[in-house]
Amino acid sequence: MEKRGISPIIATVILVVITIALAVGVALWMSGIIGGAGRGEQLGILPDSNMTLLSSTNNTNATIWLHVKNSGSADAQIIAVKLNGVNLPSSDIQTSAPITVKAGSDFNFIINVTSSDVGLTSFTPGTSYQVTIITSAGGSYSTQLTAISK
Repeated sequence: MEKRGISPIIATVILVVITIALAVGVALWMSGIIGGAGRGEQLGILPDSNMTLLSSTNNTNATIWLHVKNSGSADAQIIAVKLNGVNLPSSDIQTSAPITVKAGSDFNFIINVTSSDVGLTSFTPGTSYQVTIITSAGGSYSTQLTAISK
């Protein structure tokens, strides 16, 4: 009885496919797509956040109301807030820093900002301003808010 195996070409193709599959698996694991998915903080600034200008101050003062949700599995600590790339003074934030947002929960806070805090003479109604939240874990979460007059 004659024993037959697979041809050397098919064996080589199978080995190459297995090697490529293993390499892709290791690359995904190393980049965190598989191994680290879902771990850590994951903040989102919700769409009901807003920026209201106080017309009684000639639009030099604004109130920013931020609604933040942490959909990650670890608590997040907000250590700074930026407006158009400029760190806002901690005295502008009505809740003292660091602000802890528990995993799976949301948090609202208010920032009273003056245009001089960010190097402007006044805010302009209808203009978008970038708000960025910085966390102690090094996360940076941004959104655009359009200023509205009150």
